[in-house]
Amino acid sequence: MRDIDDVRRGLVMLMTNSRNNRPEPIGTGFIIKRFDKTAIVVTATHNLTAIKGIQFGPAKHHPSALPEFIGKDQTLNLIRPNIYAISFRGEKTKSCQVLWAVSDERSDTAILCLDCRDEPGFFDGEFLISERNPQVGDMVGLLGFGQTLETQDSLTSADPNYYRMTTRVVLRVGKVSEVHPSGHLLCRGSCVSTNIPVFPGMSGGPAIHFTSAGQGMEVFGLTCSDSALLDTESRFNRLKPGRSTVALLDRQVSIDASGSRSIAIRMQQALVHPTPQA
Repeated sequence: MRDIDDVRRGLVMLMTNSRNNRPEPIGTGFIIKRFDKTAIVVTATHNLTAIKGIQFGPAKHHPSALPEFIGKDQTLNLIRPNIYAISFRGEKTKSCQVLWAVSDERSDTAILCLDCRDEPGFFDGEFLISERNPQVGDMVGLLGFGQTLETQDSLTSADPNYYRMTTRVVLRVGKVSEVHPSGHLLCRGSCVSTNIPVFPGMSGGPAIHFTSAGQGMEVFGLTCSDSALLDTESRFNRLKPGRSTVALLDRQVSIDASGSRSIAIRMQQALVHPTPQA
């Protein structure tokens, strides 16, 4: 990926509908592998937790609980509109169903499979996964969506499901300040701290090595949280540092003799969410 159009095609916006059927943007995800009719997306587990909170109320288990003791009621029902993703291609947008999902609260990492069987070939962007992690002092960038949403309450439409969303891709750049092999704050897996302030809509977005202009973007992790007590206006102020946590992807990247890359992402406490019934 080399320009903003490429970036936007590789990002998705996670959505849910509230109990009164209002669309709610939750966070960002990024495509790591696209196929003709499906795409594999990485996002933050806490985005799924937020959706569960909207749909079913606060979680009833401690974050350290093992998956086998959580129970089926704590998994996320993937039937739309409980969760869906907005994907972008040029001026076109598409609402995609989630076919399956696996999440790990420890590493704050989740993997989703998006469905585009009714429009093959729609997915047109993906991010390259880096083989290396950043070190203290390295320049990195955090990508995600800043968005506003207008529903039928503020628009004239005969369709009660009509809404308009304005999106913009946000890239914030800064330096790695600390490395946490055993976790930090909300992320209990390997992660790093940066001085980059982030917005709520950027949660789950890709963290990239910040390289020279014209070079491809390589992802090493995802935006987890920001503990800096900054208001929205201050987060736009480039003179005020943040304290964001980036979860590192626990991955293995293999390259065969032909140059083809394969990626394996490991989860120590994987929770599988139910597949929608046909």
